[in-house]
Amino acid sequence: METISIILLSIIAALLIFTAIFMIYAIRINIIKGGLFRQNLVNRVSNLRIHRMLRTLGIDIDRYLHQESILDIQEQMKICSECQNTDDCDRELERGTVHPNNISYCNNESDLKKIAQKQHRTG
Repeated sequence: METISIILLSIIAALLIFTAIFMIYAIRINIIKGGLFRQNLVNRVSNLRIHRMLRTLGIDIDRYLHQESILDIQEQMKICSECQNTDDCDRELERGTVHPNNISYCNNESDLKKIAQKQHRTG
């Protein structure tokens, strides 16, 4: 009876050790993949007008990328890349007259206003 208990406890201990090692490995891989995903997102955002718009509105891009949901960011990027108001956007960005209350030409207007207000409130 004692031998069987020792064998079963050894098997359970080995399974627990294996599980702990596997979890550490999986967490490490997820952190690496998350970092690569975030860097890819940063690169994609920085190639669009929305990047300039965020900066001009005083929105911290790192906070934006960390605080907004990935789905929202991707939707905003899609809206920006498919925008037909690029002439108006470029003109206002060049003039430096972009303000959250003055971006009616922007298809991301409501989201950008909310993000700007949220960031300016929390400092």
